[in-house]
Amino acid sequence: MIGKSDYTNSITDKNRGSHTGKQAGVPLPAAVASPGTESKYKVVVKPRECFDVSKLSNRLLQSAFDTCLNTTAFQGFSIHHPTNSVSVWVRSLADVDRLTHLQTLPVTADCTVQVQAYLSSGSDLRRYVVSGVDPGESPEGLITALTCSTHKIVTARYMGRGRTCLVTLQGPRTPPSRITYYGCILKFHEYKPGVVHCYRCFRTGHMRDSCPQPADTSMESVETRTYKCGLCQTDDHEITSKDCPVKQKALKARRQRKRRQRSVTQEERDADIPTSNRFELLSPSEEDTPALVEPENACYEVPTYSDAVKRGKKRVQQPANTPKLSVTGTDDLAKLDQQIQQLQMEVKRLAQRRTHLARPAGPTAMRGTDVPYAASVPELSCASASAPVKMTPAELLHFVARQLQELSKVVLANLPPQ
Repeated sequence: MIGKSDYTNSITDKNRGSHTGKQAGVPLPAAVASPGTESKYKVVVKPRECFDVSKLSNRLLQSAFDTCLNTTAFQGFSIHHPTNSVSVWVRSLADVDRLTHLQTLPVTADCTVQVQAYLSSGSDLRRYVVSGVDPGESPEGLITALTCSTHKIVTARYMGRGRTCLVTLQGPRTPPSRITYYGCILKFHEYKPGVVHCYRCFRTGHMRDSCPQPADTSMESVETRTYKCGLCQTDDHEITSKDCPVKQKALKARRQRKRRQRSVTQEERDADIPTSNRFELLSPSEEDTPALVEPENACYEVPTYSDAVKRGKKRVQQPANTPKLSVTGTDDLAKLDQQIQQLQMEVKRLAQRRTHLARPAGPTAMRGTDVPYAASVPELSCASASAPVKMTPAELLHFVARQLQELSKVVLANLPPQ
């Protein structure tokens, strides 16, 4: 099969009209440009009878195409033996119309063969299968009745005797928005050509009507060919049998290859484990077990989650006027001494207030009660206030507790009997 790029086709009608000094109907020389970039449309010419197109003369074919296209030395056709057809590449749809009117091709100087030509493909053409048309219309009637808003309808022909036709559209590569037939929107899909079978020669690529073989091939008259094995090229066993020596050799090589791969894999696994003493892997090393160092300021009395959540509900009510004791270091001893002095002065003031409230109404009684009260109140030592002593936080708490106990005893002793 010869490619499209190996030929050069005729010039377009526009180029024909641009030449000056040429009379109408005078043949013009064919273009020498590359058909790969300028040839856009492919026309297929098939015989209408059982005739082998490979017997046609290339000189006579060129002469026939020159006459049809009004050119000289036309270049751009090829003969396809599997499809039994002639492919012609042209540049314009006007040349396609001229070729579709071609009815005969010369076999010899005195003999011709009936042919039919149709547009096969093009660089800007797309073919779609449309279902739902009325049967029995002419190709011209189909083209007139079918309309499309985004593409131009070039050709239309029936596919069989039903209500389906093959429509060739010219336009962008995108599918058309819709195709209408007498105003009715029809369904369509892209055409995908299938494999064509010939029931005369039992080959593919062409149909029975255009088969190059004149007589039907009979399968019974042909002797049955002895089938051979595709591996060993012998006929002493079936094709799918395991007795084929080539197949057995391949299976044996496959088993040996798998055995070698398995042994290599096992050796790699064994190489990773020391063979001297495998129990040494279980003994921990110094690098794996670093020494645990306890932190110096570790707080082990961490409250639990439930205690921390319920702490707000069971909070102890502290006196509003009592200053909070903060556990501090040796640098805050002066503050602790000041707090102790404030506590002592507060206790003294409360004791005096209690004594004043417990006195009788008369001045004599009040004067008599002042003496025992003054004698019974012991003087609290304020040695810590005059000379600061270094004490730990725990010792300070014990000291304050003892002072409070003594003060409470004094207050209870001075209470009047009930």
